[in-house]
Amino acid sequence: MKAYSITQITYQIVEEQNGNISMETMTFERLFLNNIEEGYDFEFVYALADIAEDVMKLSAGESMYFKPNRDEPSKGIIARIK
Repeated sequence: MKAYSITQITYQIVEEQNGNISMETMTFERLFLNNIEEGYDFEFVYALADIAEDVMKLSAGESMYFKPNRDEPSKGIIARIK
């Protein structure tokens, strides 16, 4: 099995909330090791932090559903693309 460094991991995140769909591409570092002040980041970043262990288990090409807004009805998919 080939080992990857954290800097090589990239995710595609799609979220739907109130009929609005957005898509972001983020590295592992940006998603889990960022230094953006609490409360000034996308809500889905905090939601993914709550399930970080499951997200980190994704292999390239795998995806999973998640709830991107913890306080409102929403749907999301995160896929590891690299």
